[in-house]
Order: sequence, then C-alpha cells, then structure tokens
Amino acid sequence: MSVLLAVILALPFRIDAGPYTGAYRLDRSGAVNWYFATTALLRLPRLPLPETRAYLDAYLAHLDPNGGIADALPMPTGIFAPIAPDSEDAYAGTLLSLAARYREESHDDVWWRESVGTLEAVAYSKLLVRIKPDGLVRASATDATGYLMDNVEDYAGLRAFAAALRATHGRDAEYVHEFVAPLGTAIDHLYDERAHAYRWSDSDPLGAMVPYPACAAQVYTQLFDVRSGDRALDRRHRAGARAAAAGCHFSPATSPHEALLYALYIATLPDASRGERAFEREASSARYPSDLITISLLDALHADASDSLRTSCQKAFGRSSRGNHTASCRRLLRFPKTFRRTAAYARSLRRIVRIGVFPSRAPARSRRSPPCCSSSSRSSCWRSGAWTG
Repeated sequence: MSVLLAVILALPFRIDAGPYTGAYRLDRSGAVNWYFATTALLRLPRLPLPETRAYLDAYLAHLDPNGGIADALPMPTGIFAPIAPDSEDAYAGTLLSLAARYREESHDDVWWRESVGTLEAVAYSKLLVRIKPDGLVRASATDATGYLMDNVEDYAGLRAFAAALRATHGRDAEYVHEFVAPLGTAIDHLYDERAHAYRWSDSDPLGAMVPYPACAAQVYTQLFDVRSGDRALDRRHRAGARAAAAGCHFSPATSPHEALLYALYIATLPDASRGERAFEREASSARYPSDLITISLLDALHADASDSLRTSCQKAFGRSSRGNHTASCRRLLRFPKTFRRTAAYARSLRRIVRIGVFPSRAPARSRRSPPCCSSSSRSSCWRSGAWTG
C-alpha cells in the first residue's frame, strides 16, 4: 500500500464512528460528499477491499426511497445536515462503477447478491428513465441539462454494471447493456465541428475555454474510453478535443484539480508531445492542498507514471540480450511501492529502459550493472543516491 493511499484511508478523511461510519470527508472537518469520495476510490490502482465495502455499505444505507442520496455537512452541534446533490446522475453512475469494480476485485459474491437489487433500482430511477430525446441523461429531477462529464460517468457506470451483471448471470444484463452504446453516441454528438471541441452540456454554448467546465470536458471521453460506434469519428473528435485542451491554461496554483485531471489525461496518451510531458511533470511535482480530491488525483497520476515505466522496462527485457540490465530492471520492480514513487526510482528505471532498447547509444560507463544495495539498507541507499542505475 502506498503512502498516499494510507493518507486517503487515514482518520482525517475517513469517518469511523456515528451514522456515517465508513464514509469519507472532503477534508479534515469538511462535508461528506459521496460523489467525490466515490471518484477518489475509483482512481486507486487497487481498491482497499475492507474499506471499500464499508464505504459502499454506508452509501447504500443512506439512499432515499427513490435511489438518491444527500451529502452531509457537519454542524457545530455535532450532527450532519443533509445537502441536496447538484447532479443525481453522476452520483448514480460512479456508484455503479465502484460497486462493479469492488465485485471484480474482491469476488465478494455474497455482498453482490445482497446489493444488486438496490443497485439496479438506482440505475433505473436515476439513469435509464431519465434519458432525454437527445439521448443524454438529465442531471436530476429539477435540472434537465445533460452535462458531458456527468454523462461520461453515467456511460462508464452502465458499462461496468452491465458487465458485472453478465458475469453474474443477472437477468437484466442485456437490458442495461442496450443503453450503453446509444449513450456513447449521444455524448459524441456534443462535439462542435466548427469549434473542434466538445460542448460541456447540451443546453449551453461552448463559451470561453476556462479550466472548468469547458477545458475539463475535453479530456473526459479519452479518460473513460467513450465510444460512439465509429472509430474514425472517435479518433478525429478526440484529436480536436486534445488540441482544444492544449490551448487551455491549466494551472496547478489556480485550478489544481483541473490541472491534475489534465495531467492524468496526458498520461493516457501514447504519443504525448514534449510540451504535454513537461506539463505532466510540472503538475505532478507542484504543491497542492491536502484534501481528498487532490490526494486521490496525485496518487492516480503517480501510479500511472510508475505503471508506464514498469511496462517499458518489461518490454525492454525482450529487446535486449544484456542480462545485467534485465536483472537491474527486475531488482527495481521488486522495490517497495514507496520507493517506486520517488524521483530516484524513475531516473534509474528510465536509464535501464534506454540502455535496453538502444544499447548502442549508451555510454560505456552506463552499461555496467548498477550497484545493488543490501536489503537492510535500501532506504538509506536511495536517499544517499548510491543507487545510480
């Protein structure tokens, strides 16, 4: 378990007593916001299973008879005051995604059998019956707008939920699945061919390209792999959205969440430009407030970077006949996750990959196997820089 993951699960955010046991606050003394807590858990490379089940149990226990849920604001008296959510569809979509992923990672079939009926009711009442003539899901009973980012999360939730129902032979699996593709097509229709960018809702013009909502909307279809059914069209629209996002001013100082989201988006691009990679590095190393949303975004960004390096290193095994570099790469991959998140680890792994893929370009001194620290002194070795890779 990474250090950042431990922070997310620590007492400053997690509620361990009272009616909201298992839920998460936005900050040390802030409100319980089910949407942001759910998305924070979804960003983790692997779910912490006991904590995720406790969270899902708390979530389902606080659903109202119509399948909705209210956020909760702590009051000076010690009680929590309910707050109506601003978009019921996004809450439902992310809940379905988290529940389906928990079932897949935990194999907790008992919990799934006990909860699937409630989840089906949420999917039906908050998503399926609220699809408008243009194919998008309305935000709530009082807001008929179809927001792009909300609908992308609805799409991902229905896709994951349908897959989970199929895997468990649920009787409504095909019924739910039938809504996924049309929703993807409806989301794609928000693309403005003249502006070469996605509109952020079906009732608003694109407007100024500010970090939120216009700029953030450009990265969502790529992050969640939304498909319209036409691959060529998807590629063209994503290319247009990428260019639009590149022209935005994402700043870690003034719009930290949007900046980190854009950095996560860049991490998914197989052909990121030098400028995009530079922004990703800037965003990952900037100073941020220590709230639940920011920490989860940072953890996801660092995990993506580590996974990308690890994949490159593993590919290098097959491209290089140099056993010493293969052994060095394997040693690095065996290091604890805490060390894999450090800059020293990233530098060492990048050098090994470069040597493995392009051995003829490596300087003679770099071709020697890097020194290996003893297992008892790995921490001091990394801090002192003795591991040079």
